[in-house]
Amino acid sequence: MRLLPPAEGTKVFPPTYAPPPGSQGSPRYAEEPRYIDGEPTPTVLLDSVPSQANRMEQALLAACRRGAIRLPLLQVEIPGHGAVTSLDAPHRVFDAIFRDSLLDGEPFPTSRIGRALREAGLGNATALFRYAPTALLFGAWDSHTGRGTKGTKIPRAVVSEIVGVAAQRGVRTQGRIDPLGIERDVAEIYRTEQADWGFSEEDVKKAAARAGRGDVKVKKSRPSEIGHGNIAPTVQEDAGGVSIRYALHTTVISVAQLRQLRFPDGTGKTSADRDAAGRLVLLSLALYATAALHEEGYQLRSRCLLIPESEPRWELVGPTAGERKSFALDTSGARALLDEALEIAASHDLNWETEPVILQPSPKLVRLVELNDATMGR
Repeated sequence: MRLLPPAEGTKVFPPTYAPPPGSQGSPRYAEEPRYIDGEPTPTVLLDSVPSQANRMEQALLAACRRGAIRLPLLQVEIPGHGAVTSLDAPHRVFDAIFRDSLLDGEPFPTSRIGRALREAGLGNATALFRYAPTALLFGAWDSHTGRGTKGTKIPRAVVSEIVGVAAQRGVRTQGRIDPLGIERDVAEIYRTEQADWGFSEEDVKKAAARAGRGDVKVKKSRPSEIGHGNIAPTVQEDAGGVSIRYALHTTVISVAQLRQLRFPDGTGKTSADRDAAGRLVLLSLALYATAALHEEGYQLRSRCLLIPESEPRWELVGPTAGERKSFALDTSGARALLDEALEIAASHDLNWETEPVILQPSPKLVRLVELNDATMGR
């Protein structure tokens, strides 16, 4: 699907990436030539595969919260940070946040549900289907429980990304006029990382203590470093956005990957119909996630709004590349498919949890968060 900037000639701003380790370079964009319409064309990455997966997960979470669908979730409430779910955590159901949480007073990895998830895999995906089906779509790796390469690893079945086509780099301008006209070096000041400042180290420490921040580091500074003073207008070559002909959004759902999944029952037996029913649910969920993401719009980040050129269409690719069937699907149609697929799976006694599994943060996780918040001045 093609996406366009909101107006002709409008720049868009891709995500920036740090230079290679040890390099002194500036942040950069992910630029590379790709074959577009059969010709090598300069492109820039506007939204990566992991980022798109995260956006789909957030679209699913929003749908759950407004009651549009009911989806399995792990959830833990972190003091001062709110609820973290398996659709928020970077490593999904196998994230360290859940590893360091408790289920009814027991460490989650050794609980009944935790053990079932750790023992899951491509040939035994029932527990993941029941408690974390999105891990079977967007991929997951149990890399935080000490099992290394032996940990459960599920490849992605959904790969989505957005690239800008015929990308041309722009420049970045900056500057600031201070209405008070404060000069850069008019005074020597002292400050903390929490924005406490004054004309002596003692004054700063007293101010921090009054604000409840007793143990702070104070360093010499200047007015320009605390937001006062002019910044001369400059033009910089790095991270200045790009002009593009259009953006190309592609989403691939690999049925071949889904075919690798098996869903044995409680006795360990599998059947072709039960496996097919589980795969159909996952395929329908992937279609729904994609439709829900499209419905959210394409405000990727500040100064990166994209507008669809037309409604999205899918292509069902057959055994060969020449066998293709095009179709359209919105969220209501995808929801109907998902509901029907869930009914078929239920007829084979394959169900997922419709209520969140509520975990409690372990004392050591709470303490770690508290120490970090104190360091960050929260």
